[in-house]
Amino acid sequence: MSTEYTPTPEAQDSPESNLHHILERAGRSASKYLPVRVIPALTSLLTVPIFTHAIGPAEYGDFYLVISALAFLAHLSITWIQHSAVRFYWVHESENDMDRYTASTLWSALGALIGLSLAAGVITWLLKDVISPGILELIPIAIGSFFANRLALALLEVLKAGNHAGRFARLSLTSTLVGTATSIFLVAAMDLGAWGIIAGNFVGFAVTIPASLLAVRRIGSISPRAFDSSVVRTYAHYGLPLAAAGISYWLLVLSDRYIIAFARGSAEAGLYSVAYGLGEKLMQMIVLPLTMTMVPLLVEAYEKNGQAIAERVQTSFTRYFALIGFPLLLGLFATSEDFLTVFTAPEYRDAATVLPLISTAALLYGLTEIAGVGIALHKRTRITMTNTAVVAACNIGLNLILVPKWGYMAAAYTTVASYILLIMLTWIRSRPFMKWTLPWNDLLRIFAASSIMFILVGMVASNTEAGFVALLLEFVVGVTSYVLAAHLLRAIRPQEVGFLFDLGKTLWGSLASRSSR
Repeated sequence: MSTEYTPTPEAQDSPESNLHHILERAGRSASKYLPVRVIPALTSLLTVPIFTHAIGPAEYGDFYLVISALAFLAHLSITWIQHSAVRFYWVHESENDMDRYTASTLWSALGALIGLSLAAGVITWLLKDVISPGILELIPIAIGSFFANRLALALLEVLKAGNHAGRFARLSLTSTLVGTATSIFLVAAMDLGAWGIIAGNFVGFAVTIPASLLAVRRIGSISPRAFDSSVVRTYAHYGLPLAAAGISYWLLVLSDRYIIAFARGSAEAGLYSVAYGLGEKLMQMIVLPLTMTMVPLLVEAYEKNGQAIAERVQTSFTRYFALIGFPLLLGLFATSEDFLTVFTAPEYRDAATVLPLISTAALLYGLTEIAGVGIALHKRTRITMTNTAVVAACNIGLNLILVPKWGYMAAAYTTVASYILLIMLTWIRSRPFMKWTLPWNDLLRIFAASSIMFILVGMVASNTEAGFVALLLEFVVGVTSYVLAAHLLRAIRPQEVGFLFDLGKTLWGSLASRSSR
């Protein structure tokens, strides 16, 4: 059923060989997850100009308020199951107990989603006289989208937990492409506005659920007869503190939309949300494949090889994260105005400064995930809960004080400040469980190479008129200068270059064989 990792004889005898094997698998898994993040980000870049020309800032503001509320429901209902599915996959696999694992994960997720969806419908009906008409119109389709989205993601989480990256990628990409195409049709051709975006998302996730169920069935049973409440109790003990942390994280990430809308109006909330979404997606499309790979592999390394190997994997992941994240962040600082000029309607471009700030926050969150992995491995999820709650409270307090006077820019700066506080708390409180060893020499070389790239891209940006040609030129200069600087400063190691070439040949051969069929 599941694909079990079997170490080579060398890996079994040598910790160094074992570490190398784990990191090589991480690279190959990340390459499979890369399209899962890159293609949604590219489709977002495609749809933003379409949607921002068809939908005004005020309607966009209502759209993001509804979507943010659904994210809150997700943290309330199902994220604890998703986190637990990742943490306990290899525990059940080692005990040859996958039927109870898959069935309990599926049916607990389904029950939670049905309950929360019904509750959301009842609450909407009770409050229908006080909810604005624009928001009220979006809620029914949004509840349907929430149900399909979260059920599909719960099934995909099982595949990700078992490092079934290929199946995960195919299903995720199908969902993204179908959903995006449907949304574009409903918005551009049918003129259905924000309702059409949400309906497209619903269709995209709904069509993949049957295939996702079949994929999970290959791992273990999906029959309700295999459901075991004791598994769910274990999940609850581990995951409910993470649900509370998720709610705090929601307050940290999304509550500023409501504060901006209340204090400054839906239009300003729409401006902020569009720039926020671009900054977050551009960063996540590169760094998330690594973090998606990191957690399941670290859990597997810890369970099978012990803490010493897991700590070395954590340090290596930190370096890989910096190799990708640092140049991307500095590049976005240099090109943010061009990004919004090319990819949004004119009325959204005043928010260009928000984009690199939110990208900074997304980078810090990725580092926080790496810093806090010891907490997750040792099942001390209450620490994550309290860290996030403290930071969320600080963020809300600052926004309530600053946003009414300074608007959405204050929210962007408080977001960065809050993530700085979060990573500091996570680092300090995770040290008793897993020491996060930073590769300082490597980080300094990577930052130096990224800074050289930033200077050269900035020179191009300051001497060209903002637009698509300028953005394309900045991209070429940025990639070329970073690769050369990283090579000269020895930020990239020769064996890593060889691995990338080998990986590229493998991917190209795979594509060629598929196209010849």
